[in-house]
Amino acid sequence: MNDKLLAELCDNTYVMLKPSRVEGIGVFAIRNIPLGCRAMFSTAERDDEWTTLTRDQVAHLPDHARLLIQNYCLYDALR
Repeated sequence: MNDKLLAELCDNTYVMLKPSRVEGIGVFAIRNIPLGCRAMFSTAERDDEWTTLTRDQVAHLPDHARLLIQNYCLYDALR
């Protein structure tokens, strides 16, 4: 499961939600999006579960992926 999540964060993460002056919240590109890219529209899986990553795994992610984890994920202070 971790490998799949790490690959998704590294390879298929293109946008994030942020406050917007236009409509309150907006979808903003956080890296270049290739023409015709549909990878950002993932589907939930029935057996989705919590995924645990080590701090070292997070530290080795690209900047855009680390930003998403810092903004949207829960941290266990003991790990």
